[in-house]
Amino acid sequence: MTHLRANHHNKAKMMQILRYLSLVAFVSALLITFECAYAQEDSAAQEEADLFSKEQPALVAPNVAPFGADTPAAEAPNADAVPEAEEPQEPISEILPYAHLAIIDKRNATREVVTVKSNSSVVYGHMELTLQRCVRYQAPHVPEHAALVQLSEPRRAKQPLFFYGWLFQVQKALSHPEHPLYDVVLLECRAKVKQATKVKKQDKKEPADQPKDTEEALD
Repeated sequence: MTHLRANHHNKAKMMQILRYLSLVAFVSALLITFECAYAQEDSAAQEEADLFSKEQPALVAPNVAPFGADTPAAEAPNADAVPEAEEPQEPISEILPYAHLAIIDKRNATREVVTVKSNSSVVYGHMELTLQRCVRYQAPHVPEHAALVQLSEPRRAKQPLFFYGWLFQVQKALSHPEHPLYDVVLLECRAKVKQATKVKKQDKKEPADQPKDTEEALD
């Protein structure tokens, strides 16, 4: 009886030992599985990091002076400094002694070119042209010539002076004398000429059938 009990007790111990060994083996296998999975993940992460480091350019550390070292101080802006203003470009003018003009007779469509000196006069038909001055200047865009002239018709009893102002070479529309018989156009201002048009104190000889004044011409 005692012998049977001892055998039963031994069998029970063996079963406990087997269960313990089975549990240890299961836990060991589980740990080995976890370690393998972790190793694979670590290897994949390392490969990805290596690939990323190859694609990115190498970073260069900035050249920073050590703490406490003398560094050049940045120049502070001068509050009193005033920016230099650009001077506007004014037209450069030059007064010339001669004016080269064209006088057009509207009755017969003839054109005569005359050269007049400053403070002088010429007579064409019934019209007297007096030049005050002629100026050549460099405008911002286009060079311009301008002549200050006086146009009169001495034979007219009423208002012999019919124009006093500037004639322009380029911008002719700015100032244009209004006369039914004559038209005056500025060609250019000149510093010197070979021979100026002679001053005429008397009118040109008109044909017998030509009207003596503007009123007769308009009639």
